[in-house]
Amino acid sequence: MRWLDLIGGVLLAQKRTLSALQKDPPGFWFFGRIMAAFWLATMPMVIARIVLASDRGGLYLLHRLVLALVEFAALPLFACTGLGLAVVAYLRLRRRPAALDLLVPAALFLWLPTGVMGLLGQTLLSLGLHVPYLPHLSLSWFFASQPSAADVMLKIVLSYGWSIALAWVFVRIALGIPDADDTPPASGSRAGGIVLASVWALSLGAGALGVVRHYDDLRPLSRGDPAPPVLGVSVDEGRRLIPKDFQGQPAVIEFWATWCPTCVSSMPRLIEWARLHPRMKVLAIHSGGPREEVADFVRARGWSGIDFLVDESGEAAAAWRVDTYPTVVTLNADGRIAGIRIGEPSNDWLESHLSVEPPPPQVEYSH
Repeated sequence: MRWLDLIGGVLLAQKRTLSALQKDPPGFWFFGRIMAAFWLATMPMVIARIVLASDRGGLYLLHRLVLALVEFAALPLFACTGLGLAVVAYLRLRRRPAALDLLVPAALFLWLPTGVMGLLGQTLLSLGLHVPYLPHLSLSWFFASQPSAADVMLKIVLSYGWSIALAWVFVRIALGIPDADDTPPASGSRAGGIVLASVWALSLGAGALGVVRHYDDLRPLSRGDPAPPVLGVSVDEGRRLIPKDFQGQPAVIEFWATWCPTCVSSMPRLIEWARLHPRMKVLAIHSGGPREEVADFVRARGWSGIDFLVDESGEAAAAWRVDTYPTVVTLNADGRIAGIRIGEPSNDWLESHLSVEPPPPQVEYSH
């Protein structure tokens, strides 16, 4: 099985395998299947959360899956492709032969060590060990935790150090130091590939077990569910609010962000609707911080009349299963979810989801 030889060779017999790859790399589809397999085993919880929300429509499902795959693969693919192009450009500037269709596909395999570290991180996470320095967690999540310089350096070393070292081997071979040869991958490559396939299976199994254990936390919220017990802190006072603070009162909660044009343009209409419905509790929860910047943004636009909160850690967005902005949730007086809207809500939608009859659909989208 060539894929076992190649994977094991890239990890255990780098010089010989990369020499062979630069003369006869497999097609992109071959590499794409390997990356998809790593993605499936490295991000099972994310994929499960998206699939469980498939009732929101096929377009939503495709959109979220593509975004998750891009978040997983974009940085390593960009870096590996860029290195391959840089080596080709250098060789051609030195008037040396360099085949673009050979070096760039071969460079893609420099990502494999990072993928292995991602499998390790996911396996440890499934066993209850949280190691944020491994690449199973996205860079956006990592930097949202405001890491120190030492944390960033450790993340680079543990997540990408192996691939960076492999890139140096790749460059030396491409530049002819030493010349590439036709020697096939070492005999130990198959054994290395089998070991890696076993790690992949272990990671996938651990991820599947995690999905089963946390099924209720992964499935999207729907009508009738109790409101999660977390919201955020007020932008002005920093006072923490929870749904019990306004229990007995119907509520409208909009999750928004300053970088979301639809959120910003529709906020005055939500404020006006709140003014016309004083019996309703209306909250706007900003995703991310810092609180002071969000407060300045709100004050600069003269927004008032509703409660503006900040979810700096992302805890509320995770608890309410929010991954698209704006998302609007209505609560009845009992503190249970009455409706969910992905996109800007209309006045009619708000009023219909705050009445008892007739029951509206589970999740709706603005057009």
